[in-house]
Amino acid sequence: MNFLKIAAPAVLLILALIRVNPAYTGERLNAESLNSKGMHELEAGNNRAAAEYFLQAIKSDPSKKNYYNNLAAAYIRIRDYSRAEQHLSMAITLDPNYAKALANMSVVMFRTGRYKKAYEYYKRAEQSDPAYTGERFRKKRVLARLKEEAKSNPDDHSLKIMIKQIESSGE
Repeated sequence: MNFLKIAAPAVLLILALIRVNPAYTGERLNAESLNSKGMHELEAGNNRAAAEYFLQAIKSDPSKKNYYNNLAAAYIRIRDYSRAEQHLSMAITLDPNYAKALANMSVVMFRTGRYKKAYEYYKRAEQSDPAYTGERFRKKRVLARLKEEAKSNPDDHSLKIMIKQIESSGE
């Protein structure tokens, strides 16, 4: 019994030291700072600078799904859809129900002409977070964009099906 009284505080101390490893905590704080700087640059329209900050944040802490999503958002604005898709795949791997990454992947798929995949990602995002998806993909805006694409791609049956499904769904 005396052994447990002596050992228990030592075990707690060791666990505390493991959880509050200064090097790890410093890297995480640095990653958060870099991510914040990236968000500031993204909001200012400095998409390439934002991408650099997000890349550095990922290097400091590769476990954060939002860093990958933020980097992808910068790449979407730059129209580098291949890189955006790569980083969104990482975010979705970290959290398969991450609505923001699913919604952004829907945008990437749409802009690269993969309309069926775009709709699939949209539906996954909608299931994950209907409120976010409803705000992000307002029906009138999406329909207008789909109809515009349908004019440019009259033989794409996936577009026609999506338009019908969205038109027949409720507000």
